[in-house]
Amino acid sequence: MRESRKAKGWSRAFFATTMEKSVSWVDAVETGTRQVSQKDLPKLLNTLELQVNRY
Repeated sequence: MRESRKAKGWSRAFFATTMEKSVSWVDAVETGTRQVSQKDLPKLLNTLELQVNRY
């Protein structure tokens, strides 16, 4: 997530606002102390324009 966010030139604060989350949420997800919920995952993938490959 961090690499995708940085590649877009987005700050943690901007991404948090876009996700309707706190900066501490973004920090926790990026450092691995929190996992993205299934509820938030589609929005995160859409916002960062990412796709999940299923094998």
